Amino acid sequence: DEYLETGSRAAAALPDDDEEGWGIMVDLYVIASRELPETESAAETFAAIVARAGAVLARDGALPAAAQKALLGALESEAPSATRLAAVKTLVESFVRAGEAKHAAEVLQRAVERAADEREAATWLLELAELCATRLDRVETGAGLFVDAGDLLSAVGDAKEARAAYARALPLASGEGLAKVHVALGNSLRGDPAREVEAVAEFDAALELLARVETRVPFSGTDDLVSFRRIDEILTARRDWKPLERAYRHMIARVAATHFKPLLVLLWRNLGEIYRSRLDDPARAAQAFGVVVELAPDDEAAKKLLDALRVKKP
Repeated sequence: DEYLETGSRAAAALPDDDEEGWGIMVDLYVIASRELPETESAAETFAAIVARAGAVLARDGALPAAAQKALLGALESEAPSATRLAAVKTLVESFVRAGEAKHAAEVLQRAVERAADEREAATWLLELAELCATRLDRVETGAGLFVDAGDLLSAVGDAKEARAAYARALPLASGEGLAKVHVALGNSLRGDPAREVEAVAEFDAALELLARVETRVPFSGTDDLVSFRRIDEILTARRDWKPLERAYRHMIARVAATHFKPLLVLLWRNLGEIYRSRLDDPARAAQAFGVVVELAPDDEAAKKLLDALRVKKP
């Protein structure tokens, strides 16, 4: 304790741009961490490094290289979360003020890797996403990072903050990236009964975007089918049969352009079942199962249903 106190006074007496003073402070922190692990000495020493750097930044507008080096060294240590947060914020502000946004991004990336939990990692991802979008001209990267942050916030049960993160990605993303944002928003909304209709709209928006991406192989990923399955699940649970019918019609129109016959058969079959057992519309059910038989002539089950519907049809 006496050594730490003497060393701290010596370091404080040296100029802010003196490499030796900052080096002493980091050495003291390492010693405190190793020799006094059960006390508050290490935390206090690290806090002193951050506090001094913050004071320099506030007074002069820039940190000397020695201070940045000290903070970076402290960032790699097992410091208390609150102090590490302050160190990261001080470093990022320092690099941004100096026009070194790339270095600020590197600090934030390291902070994500060193985060104590998902919530802390999400905090730094949000900062990194904003930096990429506004200062590094990496807009699509920023959008993806906002989604990553939202996913972490969803994982810890903070749906409101997760949706806010996804919403920040919306104006930045495009094409498949934007579709993924809509899927993420839909997933965050579908667990709330009061917002299920909004979830359906988000999934539908994703499907529309994916259908318009010319360079993409249709249904080559999971977002298409998963999004439609979510729509089906939500509307079926709500017994919203007319909206479900429209959703199937829209999906059939999207798939028809791809000539993806197995999926078309499935969609027409399900639409026929909606007409037959949910909407009590045998005429339209017969039309839907008629298409199934045209697409899959060997489907005996569809033929039997179609024959029964033709008998029943007015």
